[in-house]
Amino acid sequence: RLAFLRFEQDAACFEGSGTNLVIYFLKQKGGPPLANTSPHWEPLSSKVSVLVSSTHRFNTDTVLLAWFSAPKRGEICADFGTGCGAIPLIWCAKAQSGEGFMPKKIYGVEIQSDACELASQSVERNQLKDTICIVHHDIKALPYLHPPRGLDLVACNPPYK
Repeated sequence: RLAFLRFEQDAACFEGSGTNLVIYFLKQKGGPPLANTSPHWEPLSSKVSVLVSSTHRFNTDTVLLAWFSAPKRGEICADFGTGCGAIPLIWCAKAQSGEGFMPKKIYGVEIQSDACELASQSVERNQLKDTICIVHHDIKALPYLHPPRGLDLVACNPPYK
């Protein structure tokens, strides 16, 4: 299954067929600067929080993608360009609250070292090291991220300006 978020200037709808899902949403225009620019914790649920910064944070499109691409029980998943790790953490928070299923393993792949540090601290704080593995690597060169049966789900929420 693949889940991608696609922004269109004049579109505001969700599309999905079979195991593929494409979400269309209105492109966000700028917005106010964050009041707190130092890394700080944002709650995702009553039990799970994510460490964000002014550079690496999440927003509505992140939550929508995580919600609509939620893994099935026991799946092996990846979030390419995971940033602060919000999507894997939302998947786990959803499962912990009984609204979804806990995947067998989630690989959060990120090329930026500062984002990897935020995501790794979040995984540690939320005691999810057995489920979420943050991988500091370029997705174009991931020879070892292919379990014998492959990945069941790949999510990707690329940055946009």
